[in-house]
Amino acid sequence: MDYINRVELAGTVGACRLTQAGGQTVARMSVATTIVYRDSAGEQVLETTWHSVVAWQKPGMADLAKISKGSCLHITGRLRCSRYTRPDGAEALAYEVVADTLREVR
Repeated sequence: MDYINRVELAGTVGACRLTQAGGQTVARMSVATTIVYRDSAGEQVLETTWHSVVAWQKPGMADLAKISKGSCLHITGRLRCSRYTRPDGAEALAYEVVADTLREVR
């Protein structure tokens, strides 16, 4: 059986933080996607979802240094889940998209 873990997003950057790890640039960003639909009363509803995205600078990827709040991006990658302990001692899960490709959309 072939397993598939693929995510594709087109959205707007809310925040982006660049760091260096092992001599490579890493971007951690929040990306908003919005869908529009009509509820049972016929009213238009905007549903925005925020995604955590991590991207490592590599050939063929957009220049991470040029990404800022408001940038429109098309991202493909995979979903990763991490387990951690919150300061109050409770166990929690965090999901993030690990980008394989990232390009700016104008």
